Amino acid sequence: MLLSEGAADPAAAARRARDRVHPDLAWVTPSGASEMLVGDVDEAVVAAAQRTPFEARRRVFVIERAETMNDQAANRMLKTLEEPPPFAHLVLLTSRPDQVLPTIASRCQPVRFEAPTIEALEGRLARHGVDPDSAAGLRAAEPRRRRARASISRSARAPRSARAPSSSRAG
Repeated sequence: MLLSEGAADPAAAARRARDRVHPDLAWVTPSGASEMLVGDVDEAVVAAAQRTPFEARRRVFVIERAETMNDQAANRMLKTLEEPPPFAHLVLLTSRPDQVLPTIASRCQPVRFEAPTIEALEGRLARHGVDPDSAAGLRAAEPRRRRARASISRSARAPRSARAPSSSRAG
């Protein structure tokens, strides 16, 4: 949505963003075996965030597995997180908010994403031509989804100082 707003063809912009080929979208994943390295964020986020958008009104940077950022990568990101250009939006994703470095978490705004229901997933599969009956594994995953939702709920009730972002946007 951030990249579609104001586009000449919003549907095409959204499709290119979903396909991760939009020129104003950077999707960063850790290159290290178990951690995100400074090289992962240096050019792809820190330097690129200073450049104006190519075609959209904004540049969007999605950093996957933010909890894996090592100290050097986190330190390199701090200034960008503290003072992003007005057109830059940084989204840090994690399934382990308690493991995000405190220096990073303190500069982010947490946004929780609820897991979709099994019925919603089946409906989405059906709209894409997948027989919901052939997706029987969804039902088997229901107990895990319930445990994850309970864990998220417990985390949400924790004192604010004990919480880290599950996804963040700076700016």
